[in-house]
Order: sequence, then C-alpha cells, then structure tokens
Amino acid sequence: MCKSSSEPENGTSYTLLDRALNLNDNEAWQVLLDEYSNFIHYILNTFRLTAADRDDVVQLIAINLTKHLDKYDQSVGRFRPWFARMIHNQCLLYLRQNRLHKRRVDAAGEHEVIFDQSSESELEQRIIDEWEVYIVNKALENVRPIFSGVAVEVFEMALDGWSTAEICQKYSITEGSVYTLKRRVRKELMLEVDRLTRNLEPKS
Repeated sequence: MCKSSSEPENGTSYTLLDRALNLNDNEAWQVLLDEYSNFIHYILNTFRLTAADRDDVVQLIAINLTKHLDKYDQSVGRFRPWFARMIHNQCLLYLRQNRLHKRRVDAAGEHEVIFDQSSESELEQRIIDEWEVYIVNKALENVRPIFSGVAVEVFEMALDGWSTAEICQKYSITEGSVYTLKRRVRKELMLEVDRLTRNLEPKS
C-alpha cells in the first residue's frame, strides 16, 4: 500500500502544517501558501486596498509566514487565530508605511481601532466565521468536478432558499431527485470540509 504524501518513511501521519513546521518540507511550505492564499485574500478584502496593494501585502504575509511559522506554539492557541492576527498586523504595517493617500490612512486607522478594541473571544469568533465561510466555499469548489448535470446547482439553490417545488420546476425533475442530489452533494462536501480542515490544522 502506498503512503500518502503526508506520511513520512517512519509511518507517522502529519498534516500539511505539521510537515512545514516540523519537517522543513519545502514542498509542504509551497502547498501551504497556495492553500491559504484565498483565505489571506478573504481577510484582506475587509480592508480597502487596491489590487496592487493587496498583491504586495500577500507577498509580505508569505515571507513573514516562512520566517516566523516556527514561532507558532499550538499549546497557546489554534493556528487560524494566530495566522489571522499576523495577516491583520502585516496589512496594518503596510498601510502605515505607505501613507500615500488619505484613503489608505483612514482604512488603517479604522481597522486598527477595530482590531485593538476587540476582545480575544470576539476576534476569535470573527476569525472562526471567516474561516468557516472560506473552507466551505473551497470545499464546494473542490467537489464540483465530481458531479455532472445539475447536482451542485440544485444544492446551491437550496442553500439560497429556493423551495423544492421551485427547483423541480426550473430543472423539470422530481422531488425525489432534488432530495437525492442534495444528499449526494452534501455528503461529498462534508467529507471535503473535513479533509481540508485536518490538512490545514496541526494535530492536537
């Protein structure tokens, strides 16, 4: 039986984050950055940045993560809040250092106040909410090629509040077909959410 890419020769199972953190695995580093790039953009969208600014900040975050990931201690908290704080801090630092337009200064000031005044529990809850939206969207993107026909569209319409009758009418399918398609997509989606979460989190 072949070992997965997350299993080194000694048979110990590692997540992607553990490989980058504990094994100095260069491939894992790059994949980690690729996997988290959309999450970084998702958080940065809360700042009023130009496309060029956003690209610059993403590069700074990637460099900072490479330099400082070994300072992350999972015994003091989960990775996502630690990483999200780093994203916020790098963005604020960039905005302070590039005060070329008043809009940038205002954006930095507003987010600095929000960030500083948030309690730890409020900040972590915001990060959890951001992560859950991101990871479900990414999981749905990953499972989409598995299905043919209208399965994913039916599932998304149901999430958007369309009734079963409306979906049946739109696609000329039976209620039973709607329930079956929704169940199939939901099953694959939950499996993919679980896989992504386990791969992007350190082992507890």
